Amino acid sequence: MGGGKLNPSAIRTLRHRLLGESTGKNTRLQALWALHVTNGLDEELLLTASRDDDPDLRAWAVRLIVDHGQASEKAIARFVAMAKTEPSPRVRLYLASAAQRLSPLTARTPLLAALAGRVEDHADAVLQRMLWYALEPALAESPKLATSLSRSSSNRLTKFIARRLMEPDLAETPSADLVASLIEESSHPTRRAALFQGAMESVVKHPNPRLPQSWNSVLTNALENTEPVIRQEGLRLAMVVEHAPTLKALIASVDNGEQDIEQRLRDLEPLLTVNESPEIDALCRTLLHHGPPRLRAAVIPTLPQRKITRWESWLLDNWTSLESVSRTVAVEALSARRESASLLVAALADGELHRTEITASQAQKMAAMKDPDLSDLLETHWGSVQQSSQAKRETINRYRALLTTSARKPNLNRGRALYSQSCAACHRLFDEGGQLGPDLTGSDRGNLDYLLNNIIDPSASVAADYRLTVATTKGGRVLAGALVESDRSGIVIRTLTGEERLANEDVRNRRLLKSSLMPEGLFQTLTDDDVIDLIGYLRTRVSAP
Repeated sequence: MGGGKLNPSAIRTLRHRLLGESTGKNTRLQALWALHVTNGLDEELLLTASRDDDPDLRAWAVRLIVDHGQASEKAIARFVAMAKTEPSPRVRLYLASAAQRLSPLTARTPLLAALAGRVEDHADAVLQRMLWYALEPALAESPKLATSLSRSSSNRLTKFIARRLMEPDLAETPSADLVASLIEESSHPTRRAALFQGAMESVVKHPNPRLPQSWNSVLTNALENTEPVIRQEGLRLAMVVEHAPTLKALIASVDNGEQDIEQRLRDLEPLLTVNESPEIDALCRTLLHHGPPRLRAAVIPTLPQRKITRWESWLLDNWTSLESVSRTVAVEALSARRESASLLVAALADGELHRTEITASQAQKMAAMKDPDLSDLLETHWGSVQQSSQAKRETINRYRALLTTSARKPNLNRGRALYSQSCAACHRLFDEGGQLGPDLTGSDRGNLDYLLNNIIDPSASVAADYRLTVATTKGGRVLAGALVESDRSGIVIRTLTGEERLANEDVRNRRLLKSSLMPEGLFQTLTDDDVIDLIGYLRTRVSAP
């Protein structure tokens, strides 16, 4: 509150301007603010202002009611009535903010229920977050509030509720059982999926996560559910807690050679998220040696964290008979540890695989292992991972001359294929591609110097979000990518193959490098014609057919 003073006649004039039907909006707002800073407002006047035709006046009235102190029961009842019928999203946002100021905590419940039920706000991330800030302390005090709120709230808020109820300080109470019952009771697939997701986000951060007995039927029913989104989210949670009946059923499905290959792949995907299971390791060994190509290709990326002997030698010994898709993921797997990376580069030196089969990002990851012998072999047989500044300038000048003087027109269809092969794993362009690097659609792609500088010297200027993080596990595995999450329980690193969470106790060391996620050497495995076609495609404003 301000400390100014006005004489009574000035106060009366301002009140008249605030409530006057013929007064303009700006004048009414100025009167409201002047009364606020001179202690000329009371709750009754603000409640009257909350019925003004102008949404800005209504929003400010809500804010100032809670700014003046504890809102009365009459004011809270007015807030609830507004929440049910208020047409302005801005005013609804102010109501959500005001809910955080109401006490006791139980006084917030009717207002939160009314706001949570406004379907038109379910996609508003800011408003949903504001509702959560008001709800969280009330939920911690009375978890049963979730029963009524989750039935009408957005999927985002429902996920927040489930995540909070599964936290350790509440999970020892019936709150974890409450989440299970909410999943069982809900008939809405996306709401049930949101409850699973919230539970998953909490449980995945706990060491040796376990669920109470009430979850057995929930997870079993999810396995048998015909709604893909419910089955998928239920299986993800079942894998985190290593729910034995679900593991057994999925292993049997994948191991069944008469089962439809698509179903086997769907059931294999969640199994591969479990890293320490003798049964799953045995299944992966069988699929590696004898499985169909698509199942083998799915298993290969997980080999570095499995207890399968001599998988590295098996891949290299059978290299020529491996399918193209299996070779691609095999290089990624072999480059994940220093020992297997040394075998990979030795095979390259012996001519058993071609240098084009190792991407620039994989070479960058192996160079980051700081093994002198490995680095020497890599530079001799693949190429330099990091050029000097002078060499980069010369390379930029060479390709600029090539691209500005060549009479050959770029083949855009071929350029699109090269983009899919070399760039799409990390970058989006025309709504297609990965999300490890920045979206290229709106970038300055028409500028040749912009493209050449960023491709040949990507680390010259690096935004913080795109610096390379290299994490080494205590088991010797190396992950290189973007650090997307870090908290007291662990880290999440986004790599070319997806996101992976590592518990802090499993990380030997973690380095944030000054270099970009974008590796150097992209052009080293391309011919001049390849470069012309790729750059031509990158500079187009519409996607090639």
